[in-house]
Amino acid sequence: MSTMLLSIKPKYAKVILDGKKQYEFRKSKPKDDVDCIIFYASSPQK
Repeated sequence: MSTMLLSIKPKYAKVILDGKKQYEFRKSKPKDDVDCIIFYASSPQK
């Protein structure tokens, strides 16, 4: 099982949790197939 940890700005993390945002685009593609994604709100909220 491969897990990916994403840091997301607090304002975007909130709209993802509220269900208003479904996608988070990144500049780089993950190296392996990812089975689980864990995200957290970055500074200043953490």
